[in-house]
Amino acid sequence: MVLAVYKSVELLSTPSINAVCVNLNIIIIYFVIQVAKCHIKVELVNDNYTELSGEIVGPPDTAYDGGKFLLEIKIPDTYPFNPPKV
Repeated sequence: MVLAVYKSVELLSTPSINAVCVNLNIIIIYFVIQVAKCHIKVELVNDNYTELSGEIVGPPDTAYDGGKFLLEIKIPDTYPFNPPKV
């Protein structure tokens, strides 16, 4: 599935808003399914696909055990040619 998601991103030769939104939907849905297993939460901010908030729970038996770490994720207008910023 990961390969299929990245292949769909690679197929974009010239990004359009619709193509980028469709690919972001695919990536976000896949990401949410996979990270649910790892105690990671990801949500849209204000129903905007360029802003996400996230939470990562510290792994057990480490100094981070029990900690909750909040993330602010920004997806640039030039995505997929430039990476998201955390």
